[in-house]
Order: sequence, then C-alpha cells, then structure tokens
Amino acid sequence: MRRPEAGRRSVPRNSARGRRCTTWAALVLAAAVAVIVVHQTSAPPAGQDPAAPLPDGPVLTVGTDPVDSREFLLQMGTNRAEVFQYFYDHYGVRDTAGFWTTPHGETTPLAMLKQRTTQQLVRLTVQLQLARARNLVEDITYGALVAGMPEENQRRTAAVAQHRPVYGLTSFTEETYFNHVTTNLAVELKQSTEQGMKPPPTAVLHQLYEQLREQNFSCPPPGRQQHGESSAKSQYCADGQQYLPFVAVEPQVVQRWKDDQFESLIAANIRAAHVEINHMVFDKIEAQ
Repeated sequence: MRRPEAGRRSVPRNSARGRRCTTWAALVLAAAVAVIVVHQTSAPPAGQDPAAPLPDGPVLTVGTDPVDSREFLLQMGTNRAEVFQYFYDHYGVRDTAGFWTTPHGETTPLAMLKQRTTQQLVRLTVQLQLARARNLVEDITYGALVAGMPEENQRRTAAVAQHRPVYGLTSFTEETYFNHVTTNLAVELKQSTEQGMKPPPTAVLHQLYEQLREQNFSCPPPGRQQHGESSAKSQYCADGQQYLPFVAVEPQVVQRWKDDQFESLIAANIRAAHVEINHMVFDKIEAQ
C-alpha cells in the first residue's frame, strides 16, 4: 500500500498505517459526554413516512463543523444491534412493529440509539478537528472524507487484476470507506500526539505499574506457564515471582501511559465542545 503524501491533504489516501487499524480499534475507551445546546424541539408528526426525505441541514454541529444525515444514519446503523440487544436483555422485548418507539423504563430504543450515535459522532468530530489542526487532513466534512472512494476502488481493482497485494478490502462501500479513512486518521493523530509527549517521571510510571500489575503482569502459578511465552517472562516467572518486575514490562507501562494521555486529550476536547442539535432534522430521523 502507498504511504500517505506529506503535507496537507483533503482526503487521506490509503496508508500503510491502515494495517494497524485493528490495534486502534481495540482501544475502546469511554468518552466524556459533551454539553448539548438544544434548539426548540419539534416532535415528528404521527404517521410519518419512514422513507420521506429529511429536511436539509446538518443533524448537529460540533463547534462550526456539521454532521450531516448520511454520517448520522451510517453510525446509527452500526448501533442498531447493540441497542436492540440491550432492550431484549433488560425488558425481554422483541423486534415488533412498534419496537423502536415503545417506552421502556425512562426511554425508548430509538431515543437511546440517537443518544449513543450523537455521543459517538461528537467524539469522532473532535478527533477529526484535532487531526485537521495537525495538518493531517484539510476537509473533515462527510462528503470530502468519502470523495476518494471511487479512485481507491479503481486502484484496488487494478491491483487485484495485476496480482499485486491488496491490504484489507478489495472494494469499499461508502460505509466501509468512511470507516477506513477515519480509522486511519485516528491512528495518525494518536501517533502524532505521542511523538510530542515528554517522557513522564519514573515515579509516575512506577505508580501506574502498581495499578496495572495485578491484572496485566501476573505470573502464572508454578507449572502452568503457557507454551510460547516470552523468554523474559518465563525467566522471571520461573524464579518464583508473583509479578513481572517493572524492568521487564516498562515499554508496556510507557505505552499505557501514552494511551491514557491521549484519551485525556480527547475527553477534554469533548467536554469543551460546543454541540448543537438541529431538531428540525434530528427529530425526524427514525430507526429505518
């Protein structure tokens, strides 16, 4: 795969960093909830046609950056199964005609689906804003981010025809391409941020090690070492240690510290974000 070109670019190209997407995707951490400024609410009319087009305009804005309905509906689609499972597990309800609008507890499945989607898109937009500030991307609107899909699909189709290696999918849909681009940008943003971090004091790392060692750095009981374990771990654990010592796991502790610093940066920007929901559009979105 090609390395991204240096400098600013409107849409991130296919990058070798994309091979590390699964690493980034594994970093699933809780995001802070942004303060949402609500416009005057307008409830959707009874009997609304689910296929009716939504009004023009963004679903919400984060600062001055809009989130349009295509992006919102895409993210909603990825959350449907999780929200359905929640209400099935807690209330035993099934996917009937009125499932999404029937209240259970203090909310409806549709309201929860929209809330989760909103929080996720606030986080994503904040990350894209930080990536833009670091000149990793120029235009973070949904249309700009997916504009490179036809060219990338052509490149991958040609590579397959010429028996050249293709990493990941051989062809993108709009949804998978958007996820591909934003995930790669998230990886680049994290790497760029980590490069600017000053090393923490050793005492801070030792304190973090103490917090992590029970869950992350325990030695297996004698005689239960797993085949294929690192020689360092086998050596320390064979000596009767209850935990791997700090010197053996310092790189992992440093990386965890960097991960925590990055997440703190994202959370702080989410808390500071000025979010406005456009209820003229938001209220008319249904779980189609």
